[in-house]
Amino acid sequence: MRQRVVRIGIALAVLAALGTAAVPALAQESALDRIAKSGVIKVGWAAWNPYMFRDTKTQQVSGLAVDVMKELAAAMGNVKIEWVEDSWATFVAGLQARKFDIFFPAVITLKRAMAIGFTDNISNTPTTILVRRSELAKYKKWQDSDQPGKKVVVTLGSRNDYYATLMFKRAQLVRVRDDSEAMLELLSGKADAYVGEVNSLLTRVKARPREVAMVRDTMILGKGSAAINRNDQAFLNWLNLWIQEMIQLGIFDKIYEKWGVVREINWEKFQEG
Repeated sequence: MRQRVVRIGIALAVLAALGTAAVPALAQESALDRIAKSGVIKVGWAAWNPYMFRDTKTQQVSGLAVDVMKELAAAMGNVKIEWVEDSWATFVAGLQARKFDIFFPAVITLKRAMAIGFTDNISNTPTTILVRRSELAKYKKWQDSDQPGKKVVVTLGSRNDYYATLMFKRAQLVRVRDDSEAMLELLSGKADAYVGEVNSLLTRVKARPREVAMVRDTMILGKGSAAINRNDQAFLNWLNLWIQEMIQLGIFDKIYEKWGVVREINWEKFQEG
């Protein structure tokens, strides 16, 4: 009899614990409803030129992602955008803590997808390496930088950091705070190569055409999308519908063209200038 009472007591305790754990999940409000009520969408971002950066003259956020998020705000009923600056190393935690409603742009990785949610794919651009132009002849493919004694720089917490960690076996990876610091490492000779997304690296080539060059070889194809809280299915469904509408209306293509950014890279037709 006593064993039966103990079992019942344990069962009730388990049910109570499960019930308590389920309450927050059931009661959690979707960002979609929260934005509609407040009239404000909080957009997280980290520096990634030409997608998002702070204009040195005005100190205002600028870039392709600003135009995309303005389209999103208009589609949600002309809500106000509140820009929340973060970093590539911490933005996942920021989404989990609901520091912002959406983070854009972001590249999907398996590690990130374990903690946050991603919308449908918006663009496909490869990761490659940037090297000093004077040494370009040494690098026919990205693997030429993965050699003993070589130093390869990546931005801490970025998708490039994630992929480089998986793919580089012999070179030493040097992790820095942001893209500007990565460029300094490369230009000063402290690093032999800089891992980055093609469109971002292209802005570096255009700014310093005599000093740096891209290796036209794909390390891995990056799939760009928007990141949100993993458990917000209502917001995810709405965003995916919006993305499909933007694609069908050709609005993404116009914004990408305005910023000189391509959504699909064909190395045979690719032009640096």
